Amino acid sequence: MTVIDVITWTCAAVFILTAAITLLSVLNLIKIEPQFREKLFYALLIEIVVGSVAVFNTNVSNSHLNIIRVSNPKDGTTTRVKPGDNFFINGVCAREPGASFEGEIKIKNKEYKLVDFNINNRDIFTASAVLDSDTLQQTPMKISVRLISKGKIIYADTSTTNIIISRQ
Repeated sequence: MTVIDVITWTCAAVFILTAAITLLSVLNLIKIEPQFREKLFYALLIEIVVGSVAVFNTNVSNSHLNIIRVSNPKDGTTTRVKPGDNFFINGVCAREPGASFEGEIKIKNKEYKLVDFNINNRDIFTASAVLDSDTLQQTPMKISVRLISKGKIIYADTSTTNIIISRQ
């Protein structure tokens, strides 16, 4: 359990306890002096308002994807590659104003820069690299992609796939 989980569940428990005590006192099932009942009622209102604002803020701020993820080829799979052709990858990513994409495919000691990064209106990106036949004799292939803003990596992902050379 993370610290955020502990804080969230603690706040939820306090809210439930405050709501239960306030409701029981309003129904006169438990005796609480009027000045304390009034403070409990205001505490409950404040908890409702703060909780509502927190939920709204969380949903608005997380309305976009906070990731970049290679979805094809899938991690741990085998991929057919034809030497000299563009090898395409795709995945999903966040939209960040002013951010740029970069990535590469590494096969053993050779690195191929991914080019032609494009993102459509559904947050799906594509990129490609041309792989030569000498390098394709080696496996596995490691794909790395990054979303960079102001010189810092915001999101990153890697995928490893085995290669089958297609002679077609």
